[in-house]
Amino acid sequence: MSEVKGVEAVPRLWQRFTEWLRHNAPEDHAVLLPGIGAEELGTLEREIGFPLDGGLKALLSVCCGVVTPASSMEPGAFFLQYSLLDAAGIVEWQRYFANAERDLVADGNGWGVGMLAHHSWVPFAQANTGDVLFVDHRDGHEGEVGEMSFGDPRYRLLRPGLTETLHDMCVAVEESAPLLSPELRRRPVVHEGRMLEWH
Repeated sequence: MSEVKGVEAVPRLWQRFTEWLRHNAPEDHAVLLPGIGAEELGTLEREIGFPLDGGLKALLSVCCGVVTPASSMEPGAFFLQYSLLDAAGIVEWQRYFANAERDLVADGNGWGVGMLAHHSWVPFAQANTGDVLFVDHRDGHEGEVGEMSFGDPRYRLLRPGLTETLHDMCVAVEESAPLLSPELRRRPVVHEGRMLEWH
């Protein structure tokens, strides 16, 4: 099976990416938090109310967040200019979208469900701007990685899954090249030899 396919590739791709961080953006590598085990994953699933996508579970099992940067000049926003959330942050953001979905329906704006908010969006990374990356758990969209920018509040599909996202990130940093995906028009740049930025 190709390294790009299947959620079982996520830990391997994550190791490949974080090894690059270790050697090229050491301050980003230093803020990585450890993964969580099956019991904590089960607690997280109970708190959000449904099973997590396999790719997201695989990522959380090897890394569950970073030491949150206080500003854009601190390391940690190496995931496409987003910082990975810990379990508490994931629950908080998922509940935000679930509440926003309920508000849309209550206000007669049901057309916005799935465009502006959905309870099946599980955010896993947040930018300093408040924008988030999430894994979609809706029927027909399972595993897709989306981006919610509150300056342009309609979600944007970025990649079919975390496996493809991580693969593209690995290739980009290793080749110092723009991301392959046209949805991700970002180029990796190492700032001051210590942290990865995506311009």
